[in-house]
Amino acid sequence: MKILQVSHHFHPCIGGIERHVEDLSLQLRADGHQVDVLCLNTCTRGERLPASESHSGIMVRRIPYINFGIYKVAP
Repeated sequence: MKILQVSHHFHPCIGGIERHVEDLSLQLRADGHQVDVLCLNTCTRGERLPASESHSGIMVRRIPYINFGIYKVAP
């Protein structure tokens, strides 16, 4: 089964949600599923991250967004 997980941030950003998404993705891959992650293209520190990369066999795609402070809109 193909699974797309959507999260604000993912590796190399560090935090509870990021770690949970990573652990869940790795377990789903171990169960035979194809897992991709879609997230925003910066960490909270503001550093730009590559548009796509692979992390531990998980394809990570990052998209730009408009930052309205609390709200982040990714068109």
